[in-house]
Amino acid sequence: MKMAILILIALVFLFAFSISIYAGCGCSSTKTAVQLQEQDQNQNQAQIQNQTQNKIGNQTQDQTQVQEKNKTQKQIHKQDQQKENKTKTTETTVTIQTSQSAVVVSPNQVQATTTVMVKTKTKGNETEVQVKLKNTKNKVEISVENITANTLEEVEFNGTDLKIKKNEKEYEIKVLPAQAYGLIHSPKAQLVSMNLTVDGEETVYDVFTIQQKNFLLVFPFEVQKHYKISAQTGEIISQQGPWWEFLTSE
Repeated sequence: MKMAILILIALVFLFAFSISIYAGCGCSSTKTAVQLQEQDQNQNQAQIQNQTQNKIGNQTQDQTQVQEKNKTQKQIHKQDQQKENKTKTTETTVTIQTSQSAVVVSPNQVQATTTVMVKTKTKGNETEVQVKLKNTKNKVEISVENITANTLEEVEFNGTDLKIKKNEKEYEIKVLPAQAYGLIHSPKAQLVSMNLTVDGEETVYDVFTIQQKNFLLVFPFEVQKHYKISAQTGEIISQQGPWWEFLTSE
């Protein structure tokens, strides 16, 4: 009987000891899990802070680059304006009134406007017409009655007539720009541009016009045409337009 009591006490003692050990292990494992969770949270927060700082840094860098780019563009624009102002100041416009004095107007000279009186024949009658010769950086403008022809060659006025000088040769200009434009038999045609060139041994106007017409009597359409007119005889050498022009009407 005593022996049985001792064995029972020993079993109770072992059972209590086992429970205490198990409880200790459970607390320890719970504590470890909580610590790991806290470490993960800390790492996530640190990553988020790093990403935020990197994003802010990138935004700051982008803003700096944009500011530097704008600054550079402003500097370039300022330099261009200074160059343009400098060019404007170096170019002077001089008006020379002359009727009998000889004068040669060339491209690439200091900008000037020369007014001359040219003798010409209109309907068989000889008259004097005021002609303005204006040279710019790369061309000479010949203007009569608000009609202007451009040429890349030198223009000479010998006191009565106009001539083009090219390769040490002279080519006559007997038909003035306004007269050449008047030879186009289409009063509604608008002048786009007129160029004076030397073609072979003859001075020729290249005249480009545009006119509003109706295609098939219904649809409004712009018709562009190119005329070649002799500046010596006034003859219309050629005229070119769209092939379908015969289907249009004014």
